[in-house]
Amino acid sequence: MHWLQRLNLIEAPENTVLRSAELSWRGLLPVWLSALLLLGTAVGVVYLYRRENARLSASRRLLLAGLRIALIALVLVLLSRPVLIAEFHGERPRPVVLLIDDTDSMKQRDRRISDADRLRVALAKGLLPWNTALSEADRLSTLSPDQLANPTRAELVRAILSNNDLNLRSSLSDRGPLQEFQFDRKLHGVGDSTLDPSHTALADSLREVLVRSGGELPAAVVVLTDGRDNASKLTLLEAAEMCRDKDVPLFVYGVGSSNGGVLQIKDVTLPNTIFVDDKAEAADDPIEIVVRWRCRGFKQGTVLLNVQLGEQKMSREIAAKEGEELREILTFVPHKGKEGPRDFTATLEMKQDATTRDQVQRSVQVKNSRVKVLYVENLPRREYKFLQPLLDRDRRVLARYFLVEGDPRLAENRPSDPAASLFLDAFPENFPDPSSRDADSKPYDLLILGDVPPSALGPQGIKAIQKFVKEGGGLAVVAGRQHMPADYVDTPLAEVLPVEFSRQAFPILAEARTQAFRPLLTYDGEQSGAIALADGQEDNLRLWKEDIWKDGRGFHWFYPVNGLRPAATALLAHPERRNGQKPNDKPMPLIATQYYGKGEVFFLGVDETWRWRDSTGDRLTSRFWGQIVTQLGLPHLLGHSRRVQLELERGEAILGRPGTMKARLLDKDYEPLTRPSVRAVLVQQDTAEGQKREQPIELKRVKSMPGEYRAALPNDTPGRFELKVEESEGLEPSSLSYRVERPPGHETEIVGMAEETLREAAQTSGGRFYREEDLQHLAADIPPRTLPFVQRQEKLLWSSLTMLLFVGLITAEWVLRKFSNLS
Repeated sequence: MHWLQRLNLIEAPENTVLRSAELSWRGLLPVWLSALLLLGTAVGVVYLYRRENARLSASRRLLLAGLRIALIALVLVLLSRPVLIAEFHGERPRPVVLLIDDTDSMKQRDRRISDADRLRVALAKGLLPWNTALSEADRLSTLSPDQLANPTRAELVRAILSNNDLNLRSSLSDRGPLQEFQFDRKLHGVGDSTLDPSHTALADSLREVLVRSGGELPAAVVVLTDGRDNASKLTLLEAAEMCRDKDVPLFVYGVGSSNGGVLQIKDVTLPNTIFVDDKAEAADDPIEIVVRWRCRGFKQGTVLLNVQLGEQKMSREIAAKEGEELREILTFVPHKGKEGPRDFTATLEMKQDATTRDQVQRSVQVKNSRVKVLYVENLPRREYKFLQPLLDRDRRVLARYFLVEGDPRLAENRPSDPAASLFLDAFPENFPDPSSRDADSKPYDLLILGDVPPSALGPQGIKAIQKFVKEGGGLAVVAGRQHMPADYVDTPLAEVLPVEFSRQAFPILAEARTQAFRPLLTYDGEQSGAIALADGQEDNLRLWKEDIWKDGRGFHWFYPVNGLRPAATALLAHPERRNGQKPNDKPMPLIATQYYGKGEVFFLGVDETWRWRDSTGDRLTSRFWGQIVTQLGLPHLLGHSRRVQLELERGEAILGRPGTMKARLLDKDYEPLTRPSVRAVLVQQDTAEGQKREQPIELKRVKSMPGEYRAALPNDTPGRFELKVEESEGLEPSSLSYRVERPPGHETEIVGMAEETLREAAQTSGGRFYREEDLQHLAADIPPRTLPFVQRQEKLLWSSLTMLLFVGLITAEWVLRKFSNLS
């Protein structure tokens, strides 16, 4: 022990040793001046005592002078403020940081399917001793189902921290001072009320631990998390490398089951109406069922895809793989049978775990009769030459043709096959009923009008077409350079078409090469299934924007219209031309649609869909026209036209992104509804017990668009929903079913614990990854580490001893002077 410590002048902190000590003067007078003053006063004191008249011996005079000099010296020392500075060197234990994930993903309940996972729950809850091996599954039989009920991940963390046998907090404190934090988007102290549980920034939180520590880095960081990270700027591996470089290992407890995941059917594409020919001996054409699905958390195993249409079943096994846009196409021939609805079910499930499954159900119509189409054209122009064989090959369609300037002999030859092309010699006088030469006595469902002069239809024929559409028939008009729609400006057909137009003249010889242009999908066109060239919206957009226009391809001709009618919708627009001269005027529509009465009308201001065959063959052209035929003709074939039509504005609903649904509402007379608002009810199909199931929704009328309504959808809860418009005041009941999807990486997305990522991060940092069976070793695996430090002590040498000394000197001099008879 140093002599300064023996004099109690300094006290060494715990686990330190004194390395140096020095005296510092911090008074008003510098040391040299104090020394000069002391020397001067000493000389003066000696001089004065020598001149004392009293009879004093020399020794007594020296003693008195010495006491006075000592007193002055003490005063000068005190005025100079002497400070003793001591420097101690030592080592202290580095802290252990405990990070606890407290975000929404920790509220997830993992499905514990395997015995090993259920044993882990029992270990965490303290129901089994920590030395229980995962192979001892028979010990589960001693526990009740309630004890093994799937806990949330947060409940597992609380069970671990409160487990008296594990005593994790105390064990970690033995390795170093424990610093505990919660984290979401950033670090928080325990009990902080400003948490944001909707985002997890695990990697950024680890970096924050290193940064806020400064030079005093922790011995280790213990992390209790499921590995979800959707808000960090760093990757978890990059954060682990930073920890490795700082010599701060990560000891990670992975919370939850790594076998959990999500298996979800996003969409099933199949015809709403399936055509079978009960009279034909040959098999019907196969139909395609396209299943779009997503898989997260399952990297191995087998996925079972089961589809059932009525009594007909089909299954397929698929190797499990992660992906957001997985697709499977099944092809089969539907069984023959009577007309009517058939239930369709698509089920997706893990072969090893039947509880991980998703299912979509709907009803499809089966028809033995086909959509009857009458295609009227003036001359067999190129669009007609490509469209006619497509209609003939489509077994959903029974097509009849009338060429105004065609060879009369076409109408004289009746083929033996009733499904073969049949040409008429005139537009039917009793349209929409077929001509007497047609074996089928039912009316047409769809009329396709090409570049036909009004004289070929006649005034009565034009009025018949207007009546046909108003009563539910479909009409598709393909513009041409000679007659359509230029010659119909002042006819009843002009009222039926969705565009406003004026007479335009084009050169008769139009063989000169013109500049190609690429049309633009409008917002409504992106949502429309009638002109979709692919099942997925992204694939459809890519086709319209790029793929079908490769090598400089595009449309070369269009009919310039003046604009849309009030209730019409543009699906495709010109990239440059606008309805007016102002920059803010809307783009000129190329394809537009509207409802006229019960029927739907399509106007195509281009006649070059045949150009798509150069790059894609018949596939896209056949799909495009097949969708138009079914959308326009099916309602008439099925014998009803819906007066209430509901659809999502953007095609899909995403959690956290408020959406919009649009509705077209007609009254009992098939006139557009004019009420300012319509009430509806939004019903959640898969609510948990105690949650609100229904909420009112108000559909508001869109100004300047008769019969069009919009409603805001909250999309604040994931799951299946049904929007119901109830029958009231002539409005027929209808419903729209949809599902609110979690976006990829969402905090509440149902995925398993990210074991591989957490394990790699722990190993990269120099630490270790733990499951419940390993937690008993976690604290012991953390090596205790110390941190060298230097501590300075400053002690002012003013104490009671100094004051006693001062008083003692004064007293001694006073007494001695009294005994010497001095004043």
